[in-house]
Amino acid sequence: MESKNFACKTTNVIYGSISEKYEIFEKIGEGAYGEVYRGFDKERRRIVAMKRLKMSSGNRLPKVCLREMETLQKAQHKNVIACRDFIQDEKSLYLTMDYAPYDLRTLINRTLSYNMKFEPEEVKFYTVQLLRGLSHIHSQSIIHRDLKPSNLLITHKGILKICDFGMARNFSSTEKLYSPLVVTRWYRAPEILLSYGKYGQPIDLWSVGCILAELSLMRVLFPGTSDIRQIYSIFEALGTPSEAVWPGYSELPIVRKTNMVQFPSSKVKAVFAPLTDSGYDLVTRMLTYDPNRRITAKQALQHTFFGEENVLEKPSTESDHREKKKMPVKRKSEDAESHPDEMVPKKVSNNCCH
Repeated sequence: MESKNFACKTTNVIYGSISEKYEIFEKIGEGAYGEVYRGFDKERRRIVAMKRLKMSSGNRLPKVCLREMETLQKAQHKNVIACRDFIQDEKSLYLTMDYAPYDLRTLINRTLSYNMKFEPEEVKFYTVQLLRGLSHIHSQSIIHRDLKPSNLLITHKGILKICDFGMARNFSSTEKLYSPLVVTRWYRAPEILLSYGKYGQPIDLWSVGCILAELSLMRVLFPGTSDIRQIYSIFEALGTPSEAVWPGYSELPIVRKTNMVQFPSSKVKAVFAPLTDSGYDLVTRMLTYDPNRRITAKQALQHTFFGEENVLEKPSTESDHREKKKMPVKRKSEDAESHPDEMVPKKVSNNCCH
């Protein structure tokens, strides 16, 4: 097979029959821009995920897929899904990536189905990996814009990998208007909900705060069923913000034209009661209303929450977790369900490359 470089330094474009290098197994997923199959890399002798991409008019690859591939190359890290090959044969285009058998949403759902919860060291183990990957992504001037449990893959060795960069964008330090149709609603930062698109990398930290809280509380923190209900779900838990808490809040477009219900902030401590003092401090720093005051991924990695116990390199896999919790093995079909509201917003691309 002929191999050429494509749009990046480490992803090969391979022209020829895909069967020469890969064996394709069953379909494991489908998105707006293609189908995902489990496959086998004959050269590397490893299982991979293979995305068969749909071509746009003119037999061209959609821009969103090209953009995601370029972003993945900038974001290479142990805790970010890796793009391996780009293969073109006579009929199709394929993108091959690391294979992970499940995601964090699956792990949460399984644990909940047996009325169990994550141990504190497990919460830290997954959160610190997420922050490591995100810190690297942000260092490359990228905003992910769709962090949620189902976009956090977990390998057999327990390594968490951030995936689905279809919504990711390069970030400019100058204020810029971005699309508000990003981030699954439950993990969407208030500046997106209220300000018609003026936001930056802090939106990803808000999402991490929601995920950390969900792992600790074993429930979705802000389960809004509409944008306005999402806003009120946040306000009810954290208190309605003020100018003192969030300078410029009263001038946000939606705030100016809406009579917002005033919720007290006295409930915050009770909401996060199961967390340790350091856990409470970290999650509230992530869920700070003012994005300029919100903790960064790099700062969060230095937080005392991760220094309480020596658990950061603790091996952890889904099977270990299940065995520890005495959880019986479930059939693959039993993990097919996901939260109905954990969906990509309309008019925004679905998973492109995992």
